[in-house]
Amino acid sequence: MAWEHTIHSGTATHIESGAVFEVVYRSRDVQSVDDLDLIPTKKGKSSPDDIAKLKQDLWRHIEAEQDRGALLGMIQKDFLGDCQRAARAITGVSGQKVSERTIQAWLIDPSRVSSRKCPMWAVKALRDYLAVPENKRNLAELAEYREQIGQQRSRINDVIDRHQVRMATTEIEVEHANRQRWAECSFNELPTRLFELEKRFADHLEYLNCKLSAVMHALETSSTFEDFKRLVKDKINEEWMVSNVVRNARRAIEDGTDEFANEDGVQNHGRHT
Repeated sequence: MAWEHTIHSGTATHIESGAVFEVVYRSRDVQSVDDLDLIPTKKGKSSPDDIAKLKQDLWRHIEAEQDRGALLGMIQKDFLGDCQRAARAITGVSGQKVSERTIQAWLIDPSRVSSRKCPMWAVKALRDYLAVPENKRNLAELAEYREQIGQQRSRINDVIDRHQVRMATTEIEVEHANRQRWAECSFNELPTRLFELEKRFADHLEYLNCKLSAVMHALETSSTFEDFKRLVKDKINEEWMVSNVVRNARRAIEDGTDEFANEDGVQNHGRHT
């Protein structure tokens, strides 16, 4: 079961049922499930046994969030956000095969489809790794070295190390939402939806064709690379101005303004010279 709750906040939402509960913490130093009470905000049929089970489930959620927070803190502070290095450290200490994607799945928001529970042994392994003075010293020296040389990651390395799971998850969620939107579309809505989709594709193709046309024109007519760059920019700017002129004319036609505000197509109708 999944929850929306952060420790010491006053409410918790049980995602599966949508039920909202008041959470009362008996202590600031929360150590066990006995340190909290779970109170339904609406009267219902929840028995004491049901509440006890939900309370245990919420406590597991809190423990998982504490582990996730501890892992994130160590990776950000001691590993400078380097998931690959943290994964190697956890693997070396625990013997479990941990990758940068494993780390990203542990750290991503628990409500997302790619989220995986961060196990306590992973947090312990990273703490044990950092408890070794030599390891701590090596990480500090690496951080200092990177700061001195201003080392920048390539985009591909940054995505592999930090963002691939989040980016893939976003693609999955967007596709799911689009599929759901089409599945819920009524027959009467379908023509409009298809037309809007076709228009977006047509506009995007026109945009790409403009850029390709500029590049091809410059390749055929330029003699130097500087000429090539200038011709590409000039052609793109010219096409933008053409598009703007056509767009303004269309707006006047559709809105019935300027020359299209009257039957004879003359601006300032009624004035003669």
